[in-house]
Amino acid sequence: DASVAFPTEAEVTIAKPYGMGIHPTVGTLLVPIAISAVLNVEWTFMIKVIQGDEQYEAADWRLLMLVFTLAVATTAVLTIGHVVFRLVTHNKRWWWPSFVVPASTGVVLLLYTTTIAGGSRLDHAIAPRVVFYGHVLLAAMAVGLALGSVGTLASLWFIARLCSKKKAE
Repeated sequence: DASVAFPTEAEVTIAKPYGMGIHPTVGTLLVPIAISAVLNVEWTFMIKVIQGDEQYEAADWRLLMLVFTLAVATTAVLTIGHVVFRLVTHNKRWWWPSFVVPASTGVVLLLYTTTIAGGSRLDHAIAPRVVFYGHVLLAAMAVGLALGSVGTLASLWFIARLCSKKKAE
């Protein structure tokens, strides 16, 4: 039988931390904002490129890869922390939040784009707005799917390591 069973419960006792950070709603709101803070400068530059004001040079592509690498690392760490806080509160439903919480970074970036694109030259015609927001929507969806996948895989890796430590003891 080649079926794969994902662990749903951690049999390891984790000390319960105190404070407001333990509440799942706080983590659900803060994780995407923290990840989008990492992506903020590069996202703003990318919006300028889509609007036609800037062009990517070779150094910009290297910076884009560096920022994306930092975003992947930040996503993995923050999502694992969010899953740990869920497990500490005996909330065994960590599977979908491990995807949805980092994936909602795309929504945060889309909302951020609507605020910074207000004073641009797109205000005069409807067709450039549709094209611009279509491109931004596709980019935000791609970022959301990529970071959601990173969060889910990091959480799966962490839970598998956590369960294997208990079985080894």
